[in-house]
Parts: sequence; structure tokens; C-alpha cells
Amino acid sequence: MEESLEFSDLLRLIEERSSAFRAAMAAAPGLDVQVPTCPDWTLFDLAQHIGVGRRSWAATVAAGPAATAKVAAKGDTVAPQEREALLAWLATSTQLLLDALQEAGPDRRCWTWWSRSQSPSTSGAVARHQVQEIAVHTYDAQLTVGAAQPLPEEATLDGAGTNVVPGGLAVPFTPLITP
Repeated sequence: MEESLEFSDLLRLIEERSSAFRAAMAAAPGLDVQVPTCPDWTLFDLAQHIGVGRRSWAATVAAGPAATAKVAAKGDTVAPQEREALLAWLATSTQLLLDALQEAGPDRRCWTWWSRSQSPSTSGAVARHQVQEIAVHTYDAQLTVGAAQPLPEEATLDGAGTNVVPGGLAVPFTPLITP
């Protein structure tokens, strides 16, 4: 499938949505608030999911085509409980991902879970999926704190073109594993 967004736009959206996610976390009355769209998770759980996911994808992209499975996250893989430290950890997690993607460029082969779908197994496709991941979870966090904003149109249109095909999803559905 042809990408509708340039690689630089994907990286920009990852940074913009990640910043909006951190802003929602900073505005939360507490990190133990249940996320209505992820009912088994608190805001802290959601932050842990995002941060570890960023770190793991950074390591997977950096490993390139040599990786035969998702690479474990590097560094601090447990989110700090204190809010300011958590926000810094999330910012570092995002920067690790952006650095790995920038170094790899859009066409580097790497392991992906969607290897049998229409998306290529490249760092550009990882960036595209990470835009969708952070866009949706930013909405989750914003909704939780009562400040939901619409998803960016360019991210939603691009995401629909990636994961939805006539007749259903481009890949078999696998339930998420909770943190």
C-alpha cells in the first residue's frame, strides 16, 4: 500500500501526539484514574504501555533486518511513579524512538508483527503504526482528563488506509496483552 504521509510527517506526528499525551498526563488529577476506553488500565498503566512500547520499537528498528522478533526495550523499562519523573521518562522514550527511526530512514527492513499484511516490514511502516498508536492513546488520555481533542485528520486517514481493507482488518486480530 502506498503511504500517504512522508516519513518526516510521520516523525512530526509522533512528536506532536507524544507531546499532547504528556500534556494530558500532566493535567490528570492523579495517575491512578481509570481510562474509560481501556477499562483495565489506569493512566499510569497507559503511560507504561506507551513508554515501554517506544523503547522496544526503538530497539527493534535499531536492530534492523537481523532481528527475527520484537527486541526487548532497553534502559529503564519501568515507568517512574512520580509525575515529573514519569513525564521525563515518556519524553526520553519518544526521543529514543525518533532517534532510531531517523537513523534508520524510511526504508530499512526490520521485524514487524504485521509481516503478512499490506504494510511493508520497514522502519517507515513502524513510524506509520506508531503515529496511530500514539494518536489513539493520546485521545484515551485526553478523554480521561476531560479534555478530549479530535484525532488529527492526517493521522486518522493514513491509519485507515493502513489497517482497514475491504472485508476487515489487514491482519488477524490478536487481543492486547495488558501491562
